Amino acid sequence: MEFGKLAAQKASGRAVKEFAEHMIRDHSAANDRLAALVRTVGIAPPDRLDEEHKAMHVRLQQSDGAQFDHAYIQGQIIEHQKAAQLLQYEIGSGENAELKDFASDILPTVLGHLRMAQAIAMEMAQQAQADVPPTDREKRK
Repeated sequence: MEFGKLAAQKASGRAVKEFAEHMIRDHSAANDRLAALVRTVGIAPPDRLDEEHKAMHVRLQQSDGAQFDHAYIQGQIIEHQKAAQLLQYEIGSGENAELKDFASDILPTVLGHLRMAQAIAMEMAQQAQADVPPTDREKRK
């Protein structure tokens, strides 16, 4: 959710801002549900970002414009891929029925977020390609 909040403020593209706002809404609800669930199971939820995510947050804070949008969306693709794998593992191999149910409930949302991020990345790549001036060889065709 931290990254969504940052992107809602810094993103330059409309699709990226909308995606960030979507992440804030969806992740807020999922995080609340998961936090309550892990407390009942006896697991302490993390109260801060790990080192990898701290470094990613710093990189995002230091970038702007299209560079920020690209870094944020690429990061979201990677994070949603990791989350989907973790949820699939929990569904197939988890030992706690409540956590397995949570994973089953949330996996379609995570996969939807992944598809959204991938679509935005494709749009940004196509836009970047369209913005590249033709080379001399292409001009001669």
